[in-house]
Amino acid sequence: MLADMQNSEPSGSMPLVVATVIVSIGMIALVVLAHVHEPVMGSHLADHVLNSLHGPGFAFVSVAILLILRVLRTGLSNYLIAAMVAGFIGLVSEVVQIPGPRDASASDLLADLVGITAGLGCIAVFDRSIRQKAKRWHLVGLGTAATIATAVAFVPTVLYAYAAVSQWRAMPVILSFEQFWERATYGQNWPDAPDMVPAPANWPPGYVTVARSVATDESGLLLRVEPRNDWREFHELMFMSSVNSDTSQQVRLEIRELPRDGIAGPKYSEHLEIDSTASRYRIALSDITAMAIPRAIDPERVSSISIYTVGETAGTEYYFDDFRLQ
Repeated sequence: MLADMQNSEPSGSMPLVVATVIVSIGMIALVVLAHVHEPVMGSHLADHVLNSLHGPGFAFVSVAILLILRVLRTGLSNYLIAAMVAGFIGLVSEVVQIPGPRDASASDLLADLVGITAGLGCIAVFDRSIRQKAKRWHLVGLGTAATIATAVAFVPTVLYAYAAVSQWRAMPVILSFEQFWERATYGQNWPDAPDMVPAPANWPPGYVTVARSVATDESGLLLRVEPRNDWREFHELMFMSSVNSDTSQQVRLEIRELPRDGIAGPKYSEHLEIDSTASRYRIALSDITAMAIPRAIDPERVSSISIYTVGETAGTEYYFDDFRLQ
């Protein structure tokens, strides 16, 4: 079907400028609406999925503009006009975020441009009028550029979507530190994410890889997990942990609820004693929901699980594994 696409004779009487303005205003309105009324996302992973849609989204926007232009006029300049209009929409979509709930981002605009290149490039490769006029090496270059742009635009969305679906299907297991997709649920949340390492020799049989976090004096954060938000059907949070130390070490477990209207949600906090011998720690969800400050945590809106060091423990190694609900 794409191979048969040719520049057809204009069939509409509406002037090109008016038609382009109408299409641009309509698409700008959709983009502004999506950013101003953006839904509250439950995790960094969900944010990554949303942000990764810039490339695929603008690939389709640019193709839609090109197809509309084909109805109104002939000529290969349609590709340039479509790219300029789509690029302008991308620029406006970033500018309107300045007073809105999100921040304007040059990287998002770059992703928009890559998506535009991918969309128009893929159409151009199969455009018969271009194939008839272009030299073979031109077509090879065009095809290579379109392939690279398509991969850059679409692969992140595929990977993050896979991670999000895998996280949902894995419940009640929150993190096992055995699966590739799990890095997307904790590896993007802070600069120094835990390493996946072989389980220490003193751990029970059956544990292959675990997370190793090294305490620092900067934030004290050892691990932060952003699970699926709805915990209503469960009654207990469990995980395995140990510390590479001759004495036990205290850590602070913190569980937060999603914010409401830009206001931070309540949090539950508890101190735990971590020993050198791997042990399973259990926290009743009734305690988590009832003892949170300043109000009870809604079990449908759990946001994150964080573990912090307590006191001066810089350089101490902590091990974690098998976060799950039951």
